[in-house]
Amino acid sequence: MEVVNEEQKKFDEKLSEIVEKIRLTSRFMVVATNQMGKTDVSMHLFRAIMKRSDHAENKVKTIDFDPAVNLRYKFDKVPFIDRTKVRHVPLAQDLIVDIPFINASLKRDAVMEVLSSDFIHKRKLKMEHNGNNPFYNFYIIDEMQNIWGTYALRKKDGESALTIFSESSNYGMVIIGLSQRFADVATGVVERCAYYLVGRLSGDNELKKLQRMVDNEKIISQVRGLKRGEFVFIDKDNPEYSVEIDFNEFKQVGTPYELTETKPVGVDGIVREIF
Repeated sequence: MEVVNEEQKKFDEKLSEIVEKIRLTSRFMVVATNQMGKTDVSMHLFRAIMKRSDHAENKVKTIDFDPAVNLRYKFDKVPFIDRTKVRHVPLAQDLIVDIPFINASLKRDAVMEVLSSDFIHKRKLKMEHNGNNPFYNFYIIDEMQNIWGTYALRKKDGESALTIFSESSNYGMVIIGLSQRFADVATGVVERCAYYLVGRLSGDNELKKLQRMVDNEKIISQVRGLKRGEFVFIDKDNPEYSVEIDFNEFKQVGTPYELTETKPVGVDGIVREIF
């Protein structure tokens, strides 16, 4: 007889609910200061997406952009690539993309080449399916402040990035950003998120910024007392709704493995160039 861990079951149900909310709104931020458990959160979210029934039906794909080189060692058995070693980003259903660039523009280019190509591809798919989106793409972007920092949307590719952030929900593109501070991420990105998962913040300025966004003293008090691994899920449009979640240490199942094949062929058999 299988033993049911009720605590784990409740955690999985909460996470499943969060993922579904994110899917419907398409933009989401996880914010907490350094060493407060954001990497564990990202891996729990990644796994929760992979557990979905639509994922089993090949209707969901996930890419995790991993500039800090964490997931390729700590996540479950999924493929990863080193972006400096391959010519194309393969269309694996689930993929970790290591972007080992110091320069923020190069990091941003590595993310934008995928988002831009998928944006065009997903627009075509929507037209082929009479205005419906049968497939969803999740993009987890770690250290968002080093990719779309405060002034990044003013750069040459800023207009394209803002278009993608603004219209992503129309094409089943779900963008999940992780950052150490709200203030370090472009305002045009932060303000387009309907939900936030907030851990311990770096100081009073960050708490004040959060208070301006949600205007709810109860939430500010919750966030102020958080410890490592503790996060509050916040609905910006309904600040009375907040749920505290304790993200335990992630226990990996298997080990990521490297893909060196550069031919851009996905699980659905589609071959296309990634520019």
